[in-house]
Amino acid sequence: MINKILIIFFLTFSIYSGNVIAQETVKSAQDNQLEQKAYALFKKENYTEALPLFSQLLSLFPKEPNYNYGYAVCLIETNQQIEKAIKYLDFADSKSQNPLIKYYLGRAYHLSYKFDEALVQYDLYAQKATSADKKKYLLDSRIAMCNNGKKLIQYISDLTVVDNKKIKSENYFYSYELNDYGGKLIIKPPEFKSKIDKKLESANTVVFLPNSGTEAYFGSYGDNKANGKEIYKISKLPDGKWGKPENLGTTINTPYDEDFPFFSTDGKTLYFSSKGHNSMGGYDIFKSEYDGVTRKWTEPVNLDFPINTPYDDYLFIPDKEEKYAFFASNRETNGDNISVYKILVDKEPVKREFDNIEDVINTSKLEISTLAQIHKAENSNNTTENNVIKTNNVQNNNTLSVNNYKFKPITYSQNITTQQISTEVAKDEEIVNEQAVKMRKESNLVYLTANEQNKLANEKRQLASDKTEQLKNITDNSQVEQKKQEIFDLITDAENIEQNAVTSYNLAKNLEQVATDIEKDALKTKNIREAINNAGNTNNENLVEVINQNKELLNKSQNKYTTIENEINIRNELAYNKQVELLQSEKNYKDNQNKISETENEINTLKQQYNENYLTEQKNELNNKIESKNQQLIEYQTKDSVLEENYEKTKTENENLQAEVSFLKQTLNSVNNDKRSSQDIAMLSKNINKEQLHKEIFVKELDIDIKNTNTTAQNNNLTVSNNNSQNTNNQLTEEDVKKLYVQAESNNKIADSLQVVISEKEKTMATITDANKHAAAFNEIVQLNDIKDLKRKQSNDLLKQAKANDKTLASKNNTNAYNSNSVFPFSNENKANQDSKIVAYQKELLNAQYYDNLLSEQESKLDILSNTLNNTTDANSKSSIEKQITDLNKTIAQNKKIKEQSNLNASKLHADVVSEIDTSLITNEQLVLNATQYKLKSNINQNNDQVQIMKLVEDDRKILKDNLQQFNEITAEITDLTKKSENSAPQTKKKIEKQIKTKREKQKELLNNYLTISKESNEDANSIYKDVIEENRIIDNKNPDLRLANMLDKEAEIYFEKASNVRKDANMLTKPEEIQKEYQKADNIEQIAIQKQKYAIDLFVKSKTNLTANNDTSNNYVISNQIVIKRFNAV
Repeated sequence: MINKILIIFFLTFSIYSGNVIAQETVKSAQDNQLEQKAYALFKKENYTEALPLFSQLLSLFPKEPNYNYGYAVCLIETNQQIEKAIKYLDFADSKSQNPLIKYYLGRAYHLSYKFDEALVQYDLYAQKATSADKKKYLLDSRIAMCNNGKKLIQYISDLTVVDNKKIKSENYFYSYELNDYGGKLIIKPPEFKSKIDKKLESANTVVFLPNSGTEAYFGSYGDNKANGKEIYKISKLPDGKWGKPENLGTTINTPYDEDFPFFSTDGKTLYFSSKGHNSMGGYDIFKSEYDGVTRKWTEPVNLDFPINTPYDDYLFIPDKEEKYAFFASNRETNGDNISVYKILVDKEPVKREFDNIEDVINTSKLEISTLAQIHKAENSNNTTENNVIKTNNVQNNNTLSVNNYKFKPITYSQNITTQQISTEVAKDEEIVNEQAVKMRKESNLVYLTANEQNKLANEKRQLASDKTEQLKNITDNSQVEQKKQEIFDLITDAENIEQNAVTSYNLAKNLEQVATDIEKDALKTKNIREAINNAGNTNNENLVEVINQNKELLNKSQNKYTTIENEINIRNELAYNKQVELLQSEKNYKDNQNKISETENEINTLKQQYNENYLTEQKNELNNKIESKNQQLIEYQTKDSVLEENYEKTKTENENLQAEVSFLKQTLNSVNNDKRSSQDIAMLSKNINKEQLHKEIFVKELDIDIKNTNTTAQNNNLTVSNNNSQNTNNQLTEEDVKKLYVQAESNNKIADSLQVVISEKEKTMATITDANKHAAAFNEIVQLNDIKDLKRKQSNDLLKQAKANDKTLASKNNTNAYNSNSVFPFSNENKANQDSKIVAYQKELLNAQYYDNLLSEQESKLDILSNTLNNTTDANSKSSIEKQITDLNKTIAQNKKIKEQSNLNASKLHADVVSEIDTSLITNEQLVLNATQYKLKSNINQNNDQVQIMKLVEDDRKILKDNLQQFNEITAEITDLTKKSENSAPQTKKKIEKQIKTKREKQKELLNNYLTISKESNEDANSIYKDVIEENRIIDNKNPDLRLANMLDKEAEIYFEKASNVRKDANMLTKPEEIQKEYQKADNIEQIAIQKQKYAIDLFVKSKTNLTANNDTSNNYVISNQIVIKRFNAV
């Protein structure tokens, strides 16, 4: 109904804004065709497809009001970037007097929780709209919703969120795990549908059917859709058939829509969703109780924010004890996706005033709570507060003393009075309030510190970028080196300050949460005091028991709260352990250095004896000793690089921890000496743009974590080297030699892969104009080069050791053991000469691609050297440059031959694998993924559900491969048809366009399938591996394996979040080919995360096995039924 008016708007817009349109650039025939298509889709209410068309039109005609309007409406109707929509509507409003813009501005402000601004816009629309238009746009209802919203968010509370799943709307109900909820969700049966329902409702409409199966509640249009949807009850007749549906009446049903009912197992409480009553927008969730005496329903009660929002919130289903509940909402999603939340039902929510609209929006997002928060909320649900004092048999434990606060229990005696008990509670309340004020002030102060550190780091980065730009204009070598040193120092300073910013920001967030939790404790204690004062005659013995129970909970809460002092103590302990580890690694390194020196001296002595001796028998004996010592020396030298790396790494970690402790001590000192009032600090803190700060800190923290991306490979190297060191006095076996070759090849592959990434990043850096981004890119390339050089060095050391022990090299021309040209970033799971044809083909193809990239880089360097030679007058410099050019030309010629040979090999294999090949260029993410493929080694017992799910995940990877091939084929066909259409006759062109349209639809279908399968498949694998990790997780900072495992788990989470952001960015693109590339990128990033998880599992299981060597360490990990249901329904 609304959208018919929108089309009228487009037809009449020129009346209001004709002068503006006349000033725009004249549209081409193609532009007019694009406009007509956008309007046609808009008319059909297909906002998802209309959105990119209006976006394209805006890029061509940014000042045309109706395009701004159409784009904004599409954003609002698809529920995305509402703030952005306001800007486009404001522009359209400045060029037109059409009142419809005011209505949509009201809608946008409404969805942004800016109810006052929305009411202003609705009122402006009401002044110009006709009565018929007001009715069509449900204006009175919108205004009422805004007024409701103002009341409902006056005080807000925080939910404890156990799970948050974002899934397709057509099967969202699969996410409801209702094993203990007294019934199940079923597709709405035909008996429950009226004729209007069958016409208007979607095929996947669900109802909750209780286990008794004798009655059910459901939403229906009934026989008159003018009243909208209403709640009905239906009961089974004695013959087993369903009777006639019964309308629940006007207490429940309003002139607006009601739907999604759930009748609780308590036999009296009805939960349902409504667009009427006091909804703040869309469907809100309400509850009402049935009075069996009066046979009437009580007035419905809004479940309040943040369960309800201006968006659609519905299908609220609590369990039998009302401890947990599921509900769905579209507040965080767009298109055909929705969120399904599982929450802990807070029967006594703690209300608080919100700081600003940002606080409201962040609260509404319902991010998953930490395990500690969930555990605490579960305990809180079992306590007794909030104006009702209950008596429980609670055994008092010893009180805990933390943070200088101790809530001592009181002893009951017959002489104790109610007033004395109330006074005791008041003392506790005062202490907790003092804690809350102190903690809130500390949180705000640390936020200010984080903001200052972040700004300072940004300034250092900017200065480094400016100096990088200045390098281009400096010709004096000494000045260049000086400037480079200045840049290096600035970047080093920036990195240290960024670490401080990340540390203080995370601490501020923790302190903020602690302050909120303490405030909740204070309010609960206050409620108990007020309840005592208002209770009248009570049993004082019971009161004492309740008070002591609260004291015990307060004492336990102290243990959960962190402080700056606690954070310092934790890091001090870590620093001490790291110092011990550093001393040991330094000793190991120096001991090995001494062994190298001693062995070299022994070899020299033996050689001297050999030269001085003339007896053949003695000479042979000396020669054997020299050979043995040489073998020892190679092993010590190989081990030396690993020990040196480990020593330097431990030294850096120790320095970082010491720096962090020092920074936190400075922060604590600053907080303790700050004499400003809490109110003044709070006002300063409010001026911080926390959303922007969060984004910048997230990027900085991600950059810090990315430095550890090669942790797995480094640890593998250490393991191999340590294993080899055990054979110091023995000849290495053939199997040991093979392992050395494999590890050398693996390191070489990683180095080659990194070189490809570096080359691409250097090209990208050359196009960056923003100075800050240029400096950041420069710093990243420096870091990658360091890692690459380290991997190359490790590869060469291992290769030397392998060749020294490879007996076959003395008698055979063995070229299969290690191929120096083997640069493909593939897994080492397959041994030499055992590759399948498709793998062999891919290796040759990737080798050719690698050398193609390498040649581009080398030819670019050749151009630079040639230009430098032309501008150089110094004879020595010229000679040096000419030698470099000669050497580089030889290298280029050699690499061209290798590339041509790989192309030739690939061509020979092509015929055999033509049906399987994927000739698309490999991306940086694919290179890293291929270089970090990891096969789970732990023997983990899996239940049937796990085995079936992982089998489906494996099948999905094959489906994705086929999907991608089909997508590429159709894309190529569309390209060919488009070219063919350009020179065709009108009639033929029309037929071709029809073919293109059909293929576009298929292309879109493949794209959606790829997104769904890749995302759900990776989520399933992630869920299973996370369960396994949690089951085996051990926290022990002294154990390097466990530290690494926990760090890998954290990195995996970061990568999954990064993949999510990539997919969000992909949704803003318009071309299917570009979207597909981004979806692939996200999939690869998640696959890298999964490799990290698998490696973390092996480390956890290994450590757990060591700890419980004599126990049965097998585990059967329980996987939620929801995953199984989702996976099998997907199939």
